[in-house]
Formats: sequence, C-alpha cells, structure tokens
Amino acid sequence: MATAKTDKLIALDVHPNYAQDVSRYIRIVQSIACYENPTKQLRRIEKLKEDLKDPVKAQKAAFQLEAIGKAGIEPLRQRTESSRCGSTFPRCHLAGLSR
Repeated sequence: MATAKTDKLIALDVHPNYAQDVSRYIRIVQSIACYENPTKQLRRIEKLKEDLKDPVKAQKAAFQLEAIGKAGIEPLRQRTESSRCGSTFPRCHLAGLSR
C-alpha cells in the first residue's frame, strides 16, 4: 500500500474503493494516527462518535474513523443510518470498508 522512496517521499497505491475519489483517499491517509495503542484508540473512537454529532466536527471525525479501519466502521454505519447524517460519509465508502 505504501512504499518509502526516500526519507521525504512515500509512494502510495490507491485502493480501488478510492480510484474515483483520490482526494478523499489522501484525506484518509492524512488522518491516520501513528503510535496509538489499543486503549488510546478506543478512547479516540468514543470521542469521534460524539464528534460525528457536531456538524462542525463531523467530517473530520468521519475521516479519522475511516482511517482507523474496521474498528471505525460501526460508528460510521450508525451515523449513516441516522436521519441527520447528510453527506458526511457516503454509503458507497462504507460498503467498501466492510469488505
């Protein structure tokens, strides 16, 4: 998925789910947390679930949950099923994550 070319350059392979939305893929990559242990990740997921309810924070929270991967799917699924979800997290991306 990613290959370090130099100490300042990383080559990324774009996942097929993002082939038509590379800018979204870049946002997801930028949202990856480094050096996060499982306990901190669980705490962050709980905070991000709350952030999804705030229109100002929802998009950033959705990117971060998507970057987490499988553990972030359920909060995103719950939010997309909410009547107030809007277009923060397109269902097509959620379907791709669950595979």
